[in-house]
Amino acid sequence: MSDTNFQPIFDYIDNTKKELLSEMEEKFVTKSEIAKLQNTVDSIALSFKNNDDKVKVVEEKTTRIENWVMKTAEKVDVPINPKMNLKCVN
Repeated sequence: MSDTNFQPIFDYIDNTKKELLSEMEEKFVTKSEIAKLQNTVDSIALSFKNNDDKVKVVEEKTTRIENWVMKTAEKVDVPINPKMNLKCVN
Protein backbone atom coordinates (compact mmCIF):
# COMPACT_ATOMS: atom_id res chain seq x y z
CA MET A 1 0.00 0.00 0.00
CA SER A 2 1.21 3.43 -0.81
CA ASP A 3 1.08 6.26 1.67
CA THR A 4 -1.23 8.70 -0.13
CA ASN A 5 -2.18 12.00 1.47
CA PHE A 6 -5.94 12.47 1.16
CA GLN A 7 -6.05 15.51 3.44
CA PRO A 8 -6.32 18.07 0.59
CA ILE A 9 -9.32 16.18 -0.78
CA PHE A 10 -10.97 16.06 2.65
CA ASP A 11 -10.31 19.79 3.12
CA TYR A 12 -11.83 20.53 -0.28
CA ILE A 13 -14.92 18.48 0.56
CA ASP A 14 -15.28 20.18 3.96
CA ASN A 15 -14.93 23.66 2.44
CA THR A 16 -17.43 22.87 -0.30
CA LYS A 17 -19.86 21.54 2.29
CA LYS A 18 -19.52 24.72 4.37
CA GLU A 19 -20.09 26.90 1.30
CA LEU A 20 -23.18 24.93 0.30
CA LEU A 21 -24.62 25.08 3.81
CA SER A 22 -23.99 28.81 3.93
CA GLU A 23 -25.83 29.31 0.62
CA MET A 24 -28.71 27.13 1.79
CA GLU A 25 -29.08 29.13 5.01
CA GLU A 26 -29.42 32.30 2.95
CA LYS A 27 -32.02 30.84 0.59
CA PHE A 28 -34.19 28.67 2.83
CA VAL A 29 -36.47 29.48 5.72
CA THR A 30 -35.57 28.19 9.14
CA LYS A 31 -37.92 26.44 11.55
CA SER A 32 -37.79 29.40 13.91
CA GLU A 33 -38.83 31.76 11.09
CA ILE A 34 -41.74 29.48 10.23
CA ALA A 35 -42.74 29.39 13.91
CA LYS A 36 -42.65 33.21 14.07
CA LEU A 37 -44.79 33.42 10.95
CA GLN A 38 -47.26 30.89 12.36
CA ASN A 39 -47.50 32.86 15.61
CA THR A 40 -48.16 36.05 13.65
CA VAL A 41 -50.87 34.41 11.56
CA ASP A 42 -52.45 32.94 14.70
CA SER A 43 -52.44 36.39 16.33
CA ILE A 44 -54.13 37.93 13.31
CA ALA A 45 -56.74 35.17 13.22
CA LEU A 46 -57.45 35.64 16.94
CA SER A 47 -57.76 39.38 16.42
CA PHE A 48 -60.32 38.84 13.63
CA LYS A 49 -62.26 36.42 15.83
CA ASN A 50 -62.28 38.89 18.72
CA ASN A 51 -63.41 41.69 16.42
CA ASP A 52 -66.18 39.49 15.01
CA ASP A 53 -67.33 38.72 18.56
CA LYS A 54 -67.34 42.42 19.42
CA VAL A 55 -69.34 43.26 16.29
CA LYS A 56 -71.92 40.62 17.19
CA VAL A 57 -72.29 42.10 20.68
CA VAL A 58 -72.71 45.61 19.26
CA GLU A 59 -75.27 44.34 16.73
CA GLU A 60 -77.28 42.70 19.51
CA LYS A 61 -77.18 45.87 21.62
CA THR A 62 -78.18 47.99 18.64
CA THR A 63 -81.12 45.72 17.88
CA ARG A 64 -82.28 45.93 21.49
CA ILE A 65 -82.00 49.72 21.47
CA GLU A 66 -83.86 49.97 18.16
CA ASN A 67 -86.64 47.78 19.54
CA TRP A 68 -86.79 49.91 22.68
CA VAL A 69 -86.99 53.10 20.58
CA MET A 70 -89.78 51.64 18.43
CA LYS A 71 -91.81 50.59 21.49
CA THR A 72 -91.24 53.94 23.17
CA ALA A 73 -92.22 55.86 20.04
CA GLU A 74 -95.37 53.78 19.78
CA LYS A 75 -96.30 54.46 23.41
CA VAL A 76 -95.75 58.21 23.13
CA ASP A 77 -97.45 58.26 19.74
CA VAL A 78 -94.47 59.42 17.67
CA PRO A 79 -94.49 57.95 14.18
CA ILE A 80 -91.19 56.30 13.23
CA ASN A 81 -90.52 54.59 9.95
CA PRO A 82 -88.65 51.38 10.85
CA LYS A 83 -86.76 51.55 7.56
CA MET A 84 -85.32 55.00 8.22
CA ASN A 85 -81.86 55.27 9.65
CA LEU A 86 -81.76 56.70 13.14
CA LYS A 87 -78.80 59.02 13.56
CA CYS A 88 -77.40 60.20 16.84
CA VAL A 89 -77.12 63.96 17.24
CA ASN A 90 -74.57 65.29 19.69
